[in-house]
Amino acid sequence: MGNQYNPGWAAGGYVPYAVPPRKRMSNAAKALIAALVSLAITVVGSVSVLTIAYFEELFWGEDYNIPWGDETETEGIPLSPDDEGWKAPQPNPNAPKLKLNAPGKESEKLSDAEIAAKVRPSVVGIVAYVIENGEKVAISEGSGVVMTADGYVLTNAHVLQGGQKFLVIDHQGNYYEAVPVGSDPRTDLAVLRVTADVTLTPAQFGDSEAVSVGDSVLAIGNPGGLSYASSVTFGHVSAVDRVIESSVNVFGLLQLDAPINPGNSGGALVNQWGQVIGINCAKIVAEDYEGIGFAIPITKAKTVADTLAEYGYMKDRVRLGIAISAVDTITAAFEGTRTGINIVSIERNSVFSRTKVQPKDIIIAVDGERMTNSAEFFEAMYACKPRDKVEFTLYRPSDKSTFTVTVALLGQYE
Repeated sequence: MGNQYNPGWAAGGYVPYAVPPRKRMSNAAKALIAALVSLAITVVGSVSVLTIAYFEELFWGEDYNIPWGDETETEGIPLSPDDEGWKAPQPNPNAPKLKLNAPGKESEKLSDAEIAAKVRPSVVGIVAYVIENGEKVAISEGSGVVMTADGYVLTNAHVLQGGQKFLVIDHQGNYYEAVPVGSDPRTDLAVLRVTADVTLTPAQFGDSEAVSVGDSVLAIGNPGGLSYASSVTFGHVSAVDRVIESSVNVFGLLQLDAPINPGNSGGALVNQWGQVIGINCAKIVAEDYEGIGFAIPITKAKTVADTLAEYGYMKDRVRLGIAISAVDTITAAFEGTRTGINIVSIERNSVFSRTKVQPKDIIIAVDGERMTNSAEFFEAMYACKPRDKVEFTLYRPSDKSTFTVTVALLGQYE
């Protein structure tokens, strides 16, 4: 049995906590948040700006009196190879892998109440701590989805970023110390493991490729903090393969209108069979706009979760050594060019540095597959491994020529 979590209620009413100062973020976290928060879509004829906001919640400090040892003030622990001081862990050949399940029959759909009862025990709260002036201070909190009964939990990378110590709080209020297994800021996914001998309730994972626009969904998490733990909201899938253009875009996201708020990060998006089909991660925050949230599709998140659980980092991710920006249909029409992936700059040790490729060239295909946005491009690259030979088809706007180059891909950290 874990320790019992007290969300702050006491005799006589609610006792507010003092808001602690926020710790500095790593460069990787700054790049992730800057790329997403700086994304703005200005509505023509309006001063409204839509801003993508990740659900990093500043939590009010609580001391759980857990014997965590040395309380020397330090920066957040390195969670990924992008963080200074990170060291590769030993691979775990017995690491769990997400099992995805096909949707059931129409007659097997559950009621909303049945879905909530089934999935709520599999959604946990996560609190990240730092040590400041010799004291443990909670700096952020979010949600997570239980992968295995023995304590593996899937969440968002930004929920853990900057923390030194971590707690997992189950749906009954029991809390356990947890350690990061691996984190990937580029996909905003991370895996935690509870250190105690526990028996949690693992979620059943579905197939997000089977999702259709208009499907009913539930979002389960901790909006606004653990005082509202295991909240359930209802809505529909508004769109699939929705692209948020940025240099760190992962893949097409599920768009949903089920209300999600700060603290929902890392929580579950659930289909009508009680299967987790997405990890809630972002929403549009702006006056006059509501009901536009996003979730990472579980089918595409599986590769990241499985790799992090086994290796602690994205072992076989490749690197091109270029900075890019997407050329969408409107831009291409306005500039008289082609849609694709514009090469902004080329690093000295890029795979393209000894080829005819130049900045301002546009990648229009990878191994013959047409590239029209950054999500497609990143997904194509994530399917490759270091040393793979890949053919890139490029368009050069300056002379309207098309050509191909074949290069051997580098490892991300070479």
